[in-house]
Amino acid sequence: MKLTKPKKLFLIFLVIIVLFAIYMASMGSKADFFEIKSESYEEKILASGTLTLSDTVELRAPVRGLVTSIKIEEGDSIEAGQELVLLDTKDINLQIKELLAGKAVLDAQLSELSSKLYPNALQLLSQAKLNEAEALKNFENAKLLYDAGAISKNQYIEIENRYNLVKSETAIAKNNSNALSNNGSSKSQLSAEINRLSTQILSLENERSKYTIVSPIKGTIIEIFSAVGEIEERSTPLLTIIRDETALVEVPLDERYISSIEKGQKVLVSSDAYASEKLEGVIASISPSVDIDTGTILLKVRLNENRPYLIKNLTVRCEIITGIFENSIAIPEKFLFKENGSNFVFVFENGKAVKRNVLPALNNTARVRITEGLFDGETILLPNGLKDGDSVRLSGVDGP
Repeated sequence: MKLTKPKKLFLIFLVIIVLFAIYMASMGSKADFFEIKSESYEEKILASGTLTLSDTVELRAPVRGLVTSIKIEEGDSIEAGQELVLLDTKDINLQIKELLAGKAVLDAQLSELSSKLYPNALQLLSQAKLNEAEALKNFENAKLLYDAGAISKNQYIEIENRYNLVKSETAIAKNNSNALSNNGSSKSQLSAEINRLSTQILSLENERSKYTIVSPIKGTIIEIFSAVGEIEERSTPLLTIIRDETALVEVPLDERYISSIEKGQKVLVSSDAYASEKLEGVIASISPSVDIDTGTILLKVRLNENRPYLIKNLTVRCEIITGIFENSIAIPEKFLFKENGSNFVFVFENGKAVKRNVLPALNNTARVRITEGLFDGETILLPNGLKDGDSVRLSGVDGP
């Protein structure tokens, strides 16, 4: 039968399609691949934990007052004795100023008493004693003359009165000098009043010191409850401090990892809010028993560096570093597959996918260290849809 030209063209096109299909089949299906290169590998276990704050101090207002300054912010590291919050001291400063002014007046009076009044009183007493001695001598002579009838009674009485007046002046001068002496009443009264004012001033200064709130410990500010301009009542909470090295992360870890962990291992901690900021810590303790309900052991991780976040019960991610292995073979986890409890990869050999048994280290991360079955320089294939012996073509670029 003679074929028409259109039929010939159709048959030629059909043959071309069949030949292309045969060629493509011989080339094999496309497969993503990963080229193995030895590297330094940090083996880790991924887990979730909860931030706990084991040693916190809450500072409260010791007195009622207006907040004039807050010198710190949440997250700041502070030293013991550092000023944190200032309350208004205008009223108490005024009271202290008035008392100091009153004390200054009394101090001046006491100084004048000691340097001028008392020496003058002693001088007056000395003169009064001389006057009294002379008046006594005159009185005794007058008595002899009166007894001898040499002077009249009126003259005698006048001399006697003069003596009694001078004697009275001496007594007054003596009392005055005694009052101004170190043990005298005037100086004692002044000293007592000065001491009373000094006690009041000291008491107010001690009270004023309460208007400056300082940190009793070295630590980190985790909460501030007050604000500048607020009037805080006595005992109102102002802020909370956590003592350094007392932030712990509690990590419930699957019991199958028991053999891989030990105290002192490094742990990197991060949160969703601060994903790029990994804080370094160490395993501080490992629970001696397994929780029978969850099949986990409890780790406590102590953070040992400044922390940008400290929120009680915050959920965090933990990377427990179990070892560092040089010249290791590590592959993306998605290139590994299981059959009948064993682990396999597809190795690219002579254009075919060759299934090979491998031994991975115990791990739960996206990259897995292979301890047996793979070698530097080999190429492995993504196992999706592959069977042992399939012809394959490498697709895309090297990488996970």
